Amino acid sequence: MKIAAGTRRIDYDLIRVFACASVLIFHFNASVCGFDTVGWSAYPNELIPSVYLGCVSLGDIGNNLFFMLSGAVLMGGHAVASWKDLGRFYWSRIEKLMPPFYIAWMGATCAQLWVNKTLSGAPVQSLLLTLLGMDGYGSARGWFPHNYYQVGEWYLGCALICYLLWPLVRYLWDRLPVWVFLPAVALMYGITVFTTNGNLITIPVRLTQMIAGGCFARYMKQIKSIPLIGINVAITVIAVVARKYLHAITVGSIVCWMLFVLIALLVACFPTFFNAVSPAIISAAALTYPIFLVHHKLISLLVTRFDLSHFPYHYVMTLFLIYFVLAVVVAKLLKRAASASVQRIKHCKELLSHKD
Repeated sequence: MKIAAGTRRIDYDLIRVFACASVLIFHFNASVCGFDTVGWSAYPNELIPSVYLGCVSLGDIGNNLFFMLSGAVLMGGHAVASWKDLGRFYWSRIEKLMPPFYIAWMGATCAQLWVNKTLSGAPVQSLLLTLLGMDGYGSARGWFPHNYYQVGEWYLGCALICYLLWPLVRYLWDRLPVWVFLPAVALMYGITVFTTNGNLITIPVRLTQMIAGGCFARYMKQIKSIPLIGINVAITVIAVVARKYLHAITVGSIVCWMLFVLIALLVACFPTFFNAVSPAIISAAALTYPIFLVHHKLISLLVTRFDLSHFPYHYVMTLFLIYFVLAVVVAKLLKRAASASVQRIKHCKELLSHKD
């Protein structure tokens, strides 16, 4: 079965950039506008609106697309025929996600100490949660109220658990009939949404979105099929019209699926243009994970320096430009440092293997 990352696709990279921009803007809006005691925005100066169709936020769009994209990418990799191959799969996920996380965490911790003169009241043993990348997810789920969280949001821990389970998902997918596997996934999703009142960060919900991305890679071989696009559009329109009778997470997932399909269709319809700009898209896509790690900490530190209650819109635009440039610069430095760390680890492993 194939569970590792395959070759790069421009449509996937474009989706990755779009998803990153959605999260970037959402957290900027949340930080600049703030929230009052009942959860409404305290100040009115959003860069652009954060919520669409009454129930789909930019943050949901970005996260949903990232999980769908993970499933689509992992669907097209090399075969796992042994426990050694399974170990390589897990190691590739750790190698990609954890070195940038550790470096970003150290930088954010230093910045937190420098700017706010504080870190955490958690016991030292809680630092283990950070080393596992689980403190943000555990905190969001209410499992670990005291931790050393700095970067990674809930997303990193959730993604790590999903990657841990993905080989089992593929094993079942490859051996069960499609008419058994996909309805079982839908049932798992429905039960989870019902029992958790639509908790966005539960593992079954996010695994379902990864499976949706896997369905795109596995079954949608001809993206420019008019009947296929028509069916997807019809389902999306029905979900939006009936949104009062559906849970918001279901509407958001369907809308994001349609966005995924439309971006892929856009690339398929204009191949010459996207081939020409592909180097820029690939370069931007390579920075999305480092940007994700650092962006929220950056804007959280920046907004403490301004009186947001007297912040006109042109100041908001200026602050966003500063925030965006800083996020890209810091992300590039983080990517370079993480790459150097990984190369150093590989070099040390080679030296040890030669000694053996």
